[in-house]
Order: sequence, then C-alpha cells, then structure tokens
Amino acid sequence: MKTRARIPVLLNTVVVVIYILLQWLEAPLPVLLFIVTVFPLSLVWMVIAILRFDDYKGPELKADEEWGYADKKPEQPGTF
Repeated sequence: MKTRARIPVLLNTVVVVIYILLQWLEAPLPVLLFIVTVFPLSLVWMVIAILRFDDYKGPELKADEEWGYADKKPEQPGTF
C-alpha cells in the first residue's frame, strides 16, 4: 500500500480505537455522537484514497475471461 493510501487507513484505525476507549471510559454523549457523525466521511475519504492511489498487482484478464478470485485457479475445485 502506498503512503498516500496508508494515511487515511491509519487515521481511521486510530479514530476507531479512540472511540472504543472513550465509550469504555463513559465519555460525554456529544463527543461520542460527534465521532459517529464524522466517521462515515472519513471512511469515504479512505475508500477514495485507496482507489485513487493504490496499485492493482493482480493478473490482467484476457478477452474471454471473467472476473474471478486471483488466489484460485479455475480448474482447482473449492468451496466458494
């Protein structure tokens, strides 16, 4: 993962940990509501950053292929 995509992921992780700690410490309700209200916006920012700045390292599909799982070969049986 590139640095520009890593920052929002780490920031969202820190916000979730802080929220859990504040909830455990019985923080005031307006503080918890503020975090719950702002958090979806930071999730959208994270998704956009990952889609824009991270590179896909999987195999490219050929003309007659459909999307599938990159870790399984089509002839390999398995439960999906």
